[in-house]
Amino acid sequence: MNGRKNYPVFELPRIVKRLSPEPSGPLVLLPTRTTPDAWRLTWSESSRSWAKAAMRVSGILNYAFLIGPQQDMIDDRVTKVVVKVQHANTQWARGRLYKFDAGTRGVIEIRMTGQKSVLRQSELQSKWHQTVIE
Repeated sequence: MNGRKNYPVFELPRIVKRLSPEPSGPLVLLPTRTTPDAWRLTWSESSRSWAKAAMRVSGILNYAFLIGPQQDMIDDRVTKVVVKVQHANTQWARGRLYKFDAGTRGVIEIRMTGQKSVLRQSELQSKWHQTVIE
């Protein structure tokens, strides 16, 4: 859906986590207490599958990706994951492609060759001027 944009960027959807196996017998509703967002997977549990999917798409479509998880400043939970896409027709301006909101840590860089690396904050800052993912 974002492939035709000049600066394609989108957020990853939430991933549903099954809290318990589905019952095999009659359904009995019991009162349960869950913590807020207990149905969501953590970023550490889901990042590998997102990176693998991006690596496959990268090889097929010749796209490169930056996957940036943004963490909450108080409890370090990932609140959103921003994905920036670069391909032959993108027109990223200088200082925009590698720029993420405050709290973004461990940006995953997937090149068009399918190679994956995790960028530390210093590496991310040193690439601020790039308009393509290399």
